[in-house]
Amino acid sequence: MKNKKFSSIKDKKIIEQIFTSAKIVSNRYYLIRFISSNNNAKIGINVSKKNFKRAVMRNKIKRQVKSFIYNSDSIPQKNIFIIIKNTYDSKNHIEMQKNLYLLLKKIK
Repeated sequence: MKNKKFSSIKDKKIIEQIFTSAKIVSNRYYLIRFISSNNNAKIGINVSKKNFKRAVMRNKIKRQVKSFIYNSDSIPQKNIFIIIKNTYDSKNHIEMQKNLYLLLKKIK
């Protein structure tokens, strides 16, 4: 069984902080907002219903991004909110993973 490194963001205060005072890093596929974390890092993933109509596709993208994060060795200890852009291609798994890793390196 996989060891879960991060918990998800559920506190509305943290989400408000992220959207008001967070730093932003983005590329063609992702927009990442992050703030420093005092104790443990938390992650939120957003896949817009406007961009991906079918729930099956949105859930697949969330699972892919979670697997990228949980299998990575160099995740910063920050509260991170990942927004998936409409250019995301779930069939091109390797390129999506590389792009996410590049953004996470910029956060450090």
